Amino acid sequence: MALLNETIVIWGSSGHAKVLASLANAAGYRVVGFIEENPKESKYLGLPIGSLENWEHVSHFVVGIGNPKWRKLKHQQLKRAGKSLTTLIHPSAVVEKSASVGKGSVVLAGAIVGAGAHVGEGCILNHASTVDHDCIVQDFAHICPGVNLAGDILIGEGAWIGIGSSIIQGLKIGAWTTVGAGSVVIRSLEANKTYAGVPAKLIRSAEYYGAPAGEAVRSDWGPGLETET
Repeated sequence: MALLNETIVIWGSSGHAKVLASLANAAGYRVVGFIEENPKESKYLGLPIGSLENWEHVSHFVVGIGNPKWRKLKHQQLKRAGKSLTTLIHPSAVVEKSASVGKGSVVLAGAIVGAGAHVGEGCILNHASTVDHDCIVQDFAHICPGVNLAGDILIGEGAWIGIGSSIIQGLKIGAWTTVGAGSVVIRSLEANKTYAGVPAKLIRSAEYYGAPAGEAVRSDWGPGLETET
C-alpha cells in the first residue's frame, strides 16, 4: 500500500487506464492525471491530461495501455526519462511471500500469484486470474480476466492470454503469442502466433497485436502487423 497521499500518473486515457485509476485508489495512491502525447481531450475522469513533461513533480507512474507493444514502448520511455515505474497490487489479490512481481506490473482484484511464481515488468494480471506455483510470466505479458495458469508454466514476453483461458502445467507459451478467449492449451505454443479453441490450435501465423502506429516493427518484436489495434 502507498503512503498517505502519494500521487501517481497513468500513461493512457482509455478503458485500461480507467481500470488502473480504480486500482491505484484501492492501493492507496491519489491519481492526479494522465499522459497522452496527442490528446483529443483535456481531461479524463475529471483529471487533466498532459504530456510527460507536465508531471515532473510526480514520483509514481504506471502504463495504462492494454496493447503489450504500446505498453512496452511507454514503459521504456518512462524508464529512459528516469521515472519510477510503480507496481500496483489490489488489496484483495493474493501474492504469496515467495512470489515476485516486477516494476510497473499490475495485479487486479481477485488475482492470485502462487508460491515461487515470478511476474516480470509491465505485466497485467487481470481480475480473478490465477498464476500457480513456479510460473514465470515474462515482461509485458497480459493475463486476462479469469485465466487459469497451472504450475510451472512459462509465459513469454508480450504474450496475450485471452479471457477465461486455461493452460495445463509445465507448458511454454512463446513471446508475443496470442491465445484466444476461452481456449484450453494442452501443448506448448510457438512465438509470434495466434492460437484459439478447445484444444487450442493455430489460427494465424502472426500475433494479434502489431507495432504502435508510426513505429517500425523491430526485430525483438517479431513479425508484427504494422497497424495499431
